[in-house]
Amino acid sequence: TGEKSMRNKNLDAVKAVAACFVVFIHVGFPGETGQIIKVIARFAVPFFFMISGYFCYYAEKSRGVNCCDAKRYDVKHGDAKNTDEKKKKNITDKIILKICHILRLFLIAVLFYIIWEVLMTGIEEKSIFSRMQEAVESQHIKEFIRYNSTSQIRAHLWFLPALLYCYVLDYFIEKFHLRKLAYACIPVLLGILLWRAEICRMYGGFYHTMEYRNYLYTGMPFYLLGQMIHECQGKWRQEGKILPAGIVVGAVISIGEYHWQDAREIYVGTCVMLICLFVFIILSGGQRKSGTETEDNADRINRSEEADMGVATISRIYISGIWKKAEQILMKTGEKYAFVLYLCHPAVADCVKLLAAFLKVSDNMLYRWIRPLLVLGITVTFIFLVDFLRCRFCSSGEKCGIVISKPYRK
Repeated sequence: TGEKSMRNKNLDAVKAVAACFVVFIHVGFPGETGQIIKVIARFAVPFFFMISGYFCYYAEKSRGVNCCDAKRYDVKHGDAKNTDEKKKKNITDKIILKICHILRLFLIAVLFYIIWEVLMTGIEEKSIFSRMQEAVESQHIKEFIRYNSTSQIRAHLWFLPALLYCYVLDYFIEKFHLRKLAYACIPVLLGILLWRAEICRMYGGFYHTMEYRNYLYTGMPFYLLGQMIHECQGKWRQEGKILPAGIVVGAVISIGEYHWQDAREIYVGTCVMLICLFVFIILSGGQRKSGTETEDNADRINRSEEADMGVATISRIYISGIWKKAEQILMKTGEKYAFVLYLCHPAVADCVKLLAAFLKVSDNMLYRWIRPLLVLGITVTFIFLVDFLRCRFCSSGEKCGIVISKPYRK
């Protein structure tokens, strides 16, 4: 119960929203509206780097060693230097566990999409051997090692090796006490990212997407920002409407940059919007209660209000209940299914595309508008169905559920 209450449920909800926006990046709506939705959605991938950094920051009180007790013990036994070594080892051990976890997820994702690509290549009646030979060319392997490029399998998988590299870098940052230096690199890395992704175009420059969409320029600055926010959150207070206004202003700036510069991977406004959004979630969400206690209290209040008040109030309570249900679905999706949604939606999009081609509706405008929602809906329904079946036939509740991502706790 204690662990449950430590979850920031607002972060879970925004994780679900961000995962949906990732779908809308890869399976876009048509026309100018679709482009503007993509512009807004550009916050999603940096958000996942930021949330990973946020939960990979270990404050002194949560490093697995009681500092005061350890120090008293070590002083008593003439070994005071051991305290810092114990803390450092405990933190690096936790980061190693995260590295192993992400590596396992990446291998699963790669295996899945190798099988999927073989299947799709067979359906399209192309040469499977030449497709696989192309994927393992030395140039593509170099691009993967250097830039995390996974375009020869599926482009969206680049996030996992990039996050893996971020954890490896964080391991050395923690091991050699380089956190202040790492924080000082944030504006430098962000500046290089924005220069390569957007600003250099104004001066006739050009960089390939993989030269800035990688662990160093897209991953590390937002990962470190997440850690910095975690470290500083106790010193901040929520200042009225400043942060929500910052979110709106960032979105408007991004749309303005799109109209000025055309479509880009990231915008200055994206950074403004993302930072304001993340800090707002942390400060406003805090440590929300979760579990049956809060829900039971709310139900008791609602029943008493229904007994004492009129139809208008009952309607308001009913609508509030529907909203809470939707909120709970978002939170559950963010907590348990965000990674699976990220992993599976391109495969679902392929199936929808094949079906549309078979029905000869690929160019139909109505189909093009509903396609992103169809892909999202089918993917989420499939994930919930698989999880339901696993829970139904699983003997242990702890073993069921597609909990691919580790639970995030403060």
